[in-house]
Amino acid sequence: MTDPFNDMRVRPTSGEAVPVKQLVSSAVLTRNTRFYGSPLQPRMATAQDHPIDGRRGATMVEFALFFLLFLMLAVGLMELGRGIWTYTTLAHAARQGARYALVHGLANPIAGDDPSIEAVVKANAVGLDGSEISVLTTWDPANEPGSVVEVQVRYPFRLAVASLILAQDSIQMGSTSRMIMAN
Repeated sequence: MTDPFNDMRVRPTSGEAVPVKQLVSSAVLTRNTRFYGSPLQPRMATAQDHPIDGRRGATMVEFALFFLLFLMLAVGLMELGRGIWTYTTLAHAARQGARYALVHGLANPIAGDDPSIEAVVKANAVGLDGSEISVLTTWDPANEPGSVVEVQVRYPFRLAVASLILAQDSIQMGSTSRMIMAN
């Protein structure tokens, strides 16, 4: 019985006769050699086996463009979420400031720029920089029953990536709350 790995075969690339054992080991290590069913029948790789005709580069460019759009969408959604949260916080703070002015206005006549109303608004604006919040309180027509108390709150909303998107780095956000003094 003969050993099939000691048979001599012709190397497909150079045409020299080498033992099958060496041919199989070099074929396994050679990147451009494939087998048909058996390791004793090597064949050379063709262009259809390795598509390196520029499609790989096009895929990289498509991925880069898609990733850039995806990243812009993700950052935009985060900025939108922050903006909605900031507006909701300002609306809550303005409502609490108007409520405080409504309850304390008749018993203690206070001026429109009372620091206690501003302190209440800033205390309810959790997560925002209190030094940048501006508060304006007005009574229409006066501080008496049936009048309307109005608290306006303004805050500069700073965008995280404003230099890449806009010429300005902040957007002025605000909320106004009005309540009628019943008693």
